[in-house]
Amino acid sequence: MAGRVFPWLSVLLVGLLLQANLSLASISAFGSTIPLNQTVVFVAGVSGFSIPTEIGLLADLQSLLLNGNTLSGTIPTELGNLNNLEQLFIVGCGVTGNIPSEISQLPSLLSLTLSNNNLDGGIPTEFGSLPSIGSIDLSSNTLTGNIPSELGLADTLEEVVLDNNQLSGEIPIEVFNLPALRTFTFENNSGLTLPVTPEPTPEPTPEATPEPTPEPTPETTPEPTPEPTPGPTPEPTPEPTPEPTPDTSDAGSIWSTYLVAFAAAFACLVIQV
Repeated sequence: MAGRVFPWLSVLLVGLLLQANLSLASISAFGSTIPLNQTVVFVAGVSGFSIPTEIGLLADLQSLLLNGNTLSGTIPTELGNLNNLEQLFIVGCGVTGNIPSEISQLPSLLSLTLSNNNLDGGIPTEFGSLPSIGSIDLSSNTLTGNIPSELGLADTLEEVVLDNNQLSGEIPIEVFNLPALRTFTFENNSGLTLPVTPEPTPEPTPEATPEPTPEPTPETTPEPTPEPTPGPTPEPTPEPTPEPTPDTSDAGSIWSTYLVAFAAAFACLVIQV
């Protein structure tokens, strides 16, 4: 019979045992002969049983969906052994106690929903180390304490729902800064306060660097202006010599002399006659 049990038959067997209010110990007794390799366990509408610790033996389990049951007891820590578990839904089942930190050991967990139960205590700080987690819904419980800042380490986290609890303290800014976060609700937690965003410290204005004082430029001794080389001295243009104007006064003197001489000669001639 070993290796002959089909996954759907294993699911049915687990469901029937739970509905019959039996323990998974009945299955674990056959662990050496029946490989419980089912990937999905879905149980709904049953009451009066607790989640058996033997559920941690279902090594291939990928989805555990226990919604709308009436359960008693706590969430078993053995769930931390389900390395292939991707979906863990325990919704509206009335489970009590703390949320086991062992859930943070699930390397493949994508969605964790534990809403509408009677869980108390705090949110495990270890949840920040879940490497693949995309959604955490812990709403409608009686959780107390602070929201751990370690949640800000879960870079893949897209949705955080914490409504209707008794959480208190300042919401860590690290959660708001999650790079993939799309939804974060925390209504009806009267003790929660928003983080105080510090005003950005203005960057100090750099002091103006004084311009270096230019070294005094040594005075340049002006080169002596070369005296203009004298060109050849132009020969003075000779002024035109004015033609001598006849001195009329001298002419008059000459004529006077002639007249005197003529008169003397004439007088002599007269006397001789």
